[in-house]
Amino acid sequence: MKLLYILLLICFVYPATAQDFATLDDFEKVMKPGTILTYDVTEDGKQYQWKVKLVKVGNELSYTWETTTPSLLKGTTSVTANGMANADALSKLLATGTATLDKEVALLISKKMFDEVSTTSQLSLRVNGAADAAAVFSNTIAELSFTINDKPAGIQGWELEDNEKKYKLSVIESYKYPLIYSLDAGVSLRLVSIQTQ
Repeated sequence: MKLLYILLLICFVYPATAQDFATLDDFEKVMKPGTILTYDVTEDGKQYQWKVKLVKVGNELSYTWETTTPSLLKGTTSVTANGMANADALSKLLATGTATLDKEVALLISKKMFDEVSTTSQLSLRVNGAADAAAVFSNTIAELSFTINDKPAGIQGWELEDNEKKYKLSVIESYKYPLIYSLDAGVSLRLVSIQTQ
């Protein structure tokens, strides 16, 4: 009888509470044109938000972005199919104007980077563009917290730190959309919310 009570409790109570948190599946469903990603940014003692609006996401990536006061910057960034597949470098995320990237990525890591981390738990990455020297990052697993359409999410990701402990990068562990969750490389940013329109 006690076992039956426990099973009934699990069946009726657990599904109701499990619905209160967004999942990896929820995350992948909202990664589409029109979705807004908001990051908290700290740069030179100033704090502001970086708001990214997805225009195209998939084999290629395109988005518009702007920052809030006191920074007030704007830009448009596109990453080619080659960049999304093969890049081993990050672009400066807050470079104003229009940028088309072929050897660097922004916002998402490349499939090459994803495969390297998932198979070796390490990543050789050029943090400050394709001309930068590569740094080796080691990986640990973490739960990354943010909101999706105002619903709390705790999704598995990777926390990567270079061997000299100069840079940190966290990425949502999604082969489809390996989104940069946080970055600490002179400028610090962290994803706080994803909203669909």
